[in-house]
Amino acid sequence: MRNYLAQGNAKKVISELLILTKGDADLRNDVIAISARHEKYLKEKFANIAHRQELEIENNNINVALLNIIDKIRDNNERAATLFSDYRYYVMTLFGVFILLLVLKLYSTIFYNKDTTGVTVFVVGQRGCTDFILREKGKVIMRINRTGETKSEDISDKGEAKFSGLAIGEKVTIEIDFSEPYRSINKDTIYTITGNGSICLMAQLENLDKIFGRVIYNEIPLKEVTVSINSIVFSQTDSLGDYTLNIPLEFQKKQQEVYFYKKGFILEKLVAYPQTKTQLDVSLTKSNN
Repeated sequence: MRNYLAQGNAKKVISELLILTKGDADLRNDVIAISARHEKYLKEKFANIAHRQELEIENNNINVALLNIIDKIRDNNERAATLFSDYRYYVMTLFGVFILLLVLKLYSTIFYNKDTTGVTVFVVGQRGCTDFILREKGKVIMRINRTGETKSEDISDKGEAKFSGLAIGEKVTIEIDFSEPYRSINKDTIYTITGNGSICLMAQLENLDKIFGRVIYNEIPLKEVTVSINSIVFSQTDSLGDYTLNIPLEFQKKQQEVYFYKKGFILEKLVAYPQTKTQLDVSLTKSNN
């Protein structure tokens, strides 16, 4: 169309613009207005009723107005092309995601056995698969590595948790969920599900290695108090009355009898549960001797 204008054929340009702007009311109205100006220009030119210089100025203005409309149409087309490109990218991305999900589904179907089975998990101590340490307490948590799905089953009175609907060949990790800090000894172990199999999950109670607290007398910290368990593990309170008993592995258990003694005071005995990490405080009483 620019070539038509260069050749002085504004009428041809107006004709084509009227076709191109059918879908844009504002631009079409602008073209109609320019067309009216152009018809007036032609009448005045052929009737020789206007000055030549004025006609040239009007012709130039009409051409400039037509060029502006041509530029607007080009810009609109470029925006439309960009939107189409973005839309095509969006569609292709969705299509790619669909293909990926389809491939994963096929992979799962081909490489994982559709047959399912049940597995019994025995929660046992370090002495082996008959050392049942939790009966009717807590849950066993199983996580399927491939899907991230988590299954949970209660521990029965036999110290076992039964799982069903597991695909043979699945890789899983297993942990214990209980109010006391029982943890799997080999917590990073990955188990492979086999047909109607069983798993011995060795676990132990954590945080059994330390007892701590404060000893006072008449609300005042009491120093140099001997604190002991089993007449073997000893500690003494400091100037603030604080003490810490570090318990060797061979003496660790979930319930400890702790003795507090200082000359001139009555011997005190308390029961501690180290796994709770609860501070064990005591107030001593002076003896009459």
